[in-house]
Amino acid sequence: MNSYFSRLLFCLVLIILFARCGKKSEETAAVEYATTPVAGKISGVAWAFASGRVVVPSGADAAEKYTFSLISQKNDNPCEDFILSSDDKKLITFSYSKLEKGEVQLGVAASGAMQTMTFFDNSTDKNINNISTCGKWFIDKIESSSVSGKIYSTSGSDNEVNGTFAVTKCCHKSSSDFTYEICSE
Repeated sequence: MNSYFSRLLFCLVLIILFARCGKKSEETAAVEYATTPVAGKISGVAWAFASGRVVVPSGADAAEKYTFSLISQKNDNPCEDFILSSDDKKLITFSYSKLEKGEVQLGVAASGAMQTMTFFDNSTDKNINNISTCGKWFIDKIESSSVSGKIYSTSGSDNEVNGTFAVTKCCHKSSSDFTYEICSE
């Protein structure tokens, strides 16, 4: 009986997420990516991308994903120092199981996996995570130490971004901690 309620709750969560996206999920495919650096708003406040990183899985855990983080402050080495400053407490994150060129739609994939993008706002003491299932990203260039692409995502009227990005590829320094360095694969 407990398993039945768990499945029912999971289905209700999916329905709510898709209801939030509504007709926009069909319209998302038609949205063209902006050709300027990623910009828009997070929690209703203007936001513009300045630097970011993608953390490459260490390989120790098969469930680990490539995790992208984009911030609006310039950071010359985002692998070593990626702490949000007192002025910039908003970021965008998304993860995927593989790093390859091509487009990924947000929402539920054919495999049943949920693909989301998070608008994170730590400008108050509430740590707000606005999770978007409406949008897409496209990876167009993968190099040994960087990845570039485009994103479009929206979560309600207060969270929407569109544009291009180039981020640094960060690899684990050791498998036993969470320190990173620029990849040199």
